[in-house]
Amino acid sequence: MDNVTRETLKLDDAQFERALAAINRYRRRQARAEHPEGEFDSGGRWYPSARESHGVMHRIRPPSLTHPNSLMLACRSLGHCEAIEGADHRITLLVQRWIKHLESTHVGEQVDPRVYREAAKLEVATHVSEAGTVRASRRARL
Repeated sequence: MDNVTRETLKLDDAQFERALAAINRYRRRQARAEHPEGEFDSGGRWYPSARESHGVMHRIRPPSLTHPNSLMLACRSLGHCEAIEGADHRITLLVQRWIKHLESTHVGEQVDPRVYREAAKLEVATHVSEAGTVRASRRARL
């Protein structure tokens, strides 16, 4: 088992789910399957809704006639998706790295990170219980 998988298994379920939700939202927005909430003004500038206007918005230039979609692009960023889902950036990067590893080893297959994580947990639990039995029998012989 590699280090990324071990670190992913150490995460509690809530952290993992928030990070996974942020990654999924980010991927949908990058693929244009989901769009941030907001409206265009009469000048063609896009402004986010109140729900979308937190996170990385304070660091982004306001929309102008030459850059009308600056805030929309920011709403499609991983940092913004993390802010919406309440995910920690370090954890999200770890989970994203693990998902990429799964996708690279299971090319052409549909990868559900939750299923793989549960399977890995069971594998570790089985390995630990078997190791515990072996240790107990060794101690008994001494």
